[in-house]
Amino acid sequence: MTTTLDTLIDNVEAELVTELKTNVQGIRDIFFDDDIPIVLNFPSVHFQLDRATPTQFETNDPPDFEDWTLRYDVACMSAGFETTKSFKAARKFTNRVYDVLRGQQAYSEFLDGNCLDIGIEEIVYGYIELGQFNDSNKTMKIKGGVIKLLLRVVEER
Repeated sequence: MTTTLDTLIDNVEAELVTELKTNVQGIRDIFFDDDIPIVLNFPSVHFQLDRATPTQFETNDPPDFEDWTLRYDVACMSAGFETTKSFKAARKFTNRVYDVLRGQQAYSEFLDGNCLDIGIEEIVYGYIELGQFNDSNKTMKIKGGVIKLLLRVVEER
């Protein structure tokens, strides 16, 4: 059976949505790269696939498999309307998303078998800058955090 890199990415992203919707109470939107909605509902999570990197040089042993590391920037966005607690609420939301992702690693579930390994490089808290998704050059800043997520998958050719 052939499993292309595109299929692996689709499977991983579908499982990420399932895990987050099941385990993070109150989450409103989860979207990837080009699926940015016109109006954001908060709290929401945006997965930006940064790169797919082969983890080894191609060898002949076995010739039909190649390991890949998928790097995602996972932006966790909270509206933060309560001015005195908005950063704290945004941090808590980001940490709940992190706990779900880390939980996949801790129990060796690895996104329902779609990954060989899951790693998290870091979490950065603060403002996330987004465009307004229209023709203007306006941007908006939203409180939240970004999780640097690494997923190791195997392509079977």
